[in-house]
Amino acid sequence: MIASKPDEALSYEALLNTFYGKNILRQYIMPLAEILFVAGFIRLFLFGSQDIATAVVKSTFDYFSFVVSYGALFYLVRLVSTRFFKFQCEDRNVSLMVVSLMSVSFVVKLFLALMPNMFFVNFFYVYIFYLVWVMSEGVIDVPEEQRNKYMVAIAFLVIVVPMLITMLLKKVVVPNL
Repeated sequence: MIASKPDEALSYEALLNTFYGKNILRQYIMPLAEILFVAGFIRLFLFGSQDIATAVVKSTFDYFSFVVSYGALFYLVRLVSTRFFKFQCEDRNVSLMVVSLMSVSFVVKLFLALMPNMFFVNFFYVYIFYLVWVMSEGVIDVPEEQRNKYMVAIAFLVIVVPMLITMLLKKVVVPNL
């Protein structure tokens, strides 16, 4: 629904109906991270030259980087919205926005985990800019004159922060992997 009719799917009422009464981290982010874990393990074990232990460790890093990215993005989107743009944001609205934007990252990572030669799938990250534009109107209520700056700032965060977290986890925790 997000891909075919984003204006309807990302309206505030539709997002609230989807996530009403649910713990977003436990019921959405963690299951998506688990799917990425399994897909990464299958790719690394079956198609890579790694043994089982290395495949498990690399897939575990993918799992934790996805979950940690949600927390970091939640904090950073709220910080940028309140401090730099002076918006009053409810935590629930920021959480709805972050989980919706991370769904694009999830799809890209899933495709690349299962089919690593499809590098052009990375171009779908551009779709995040449009999603931020659509959600900035209904979820965060960004004034139209500030919407371009807000779109660029938030989309940049959503694209770059997960990459940085993955790099840091892999370089700092297990540098020889």
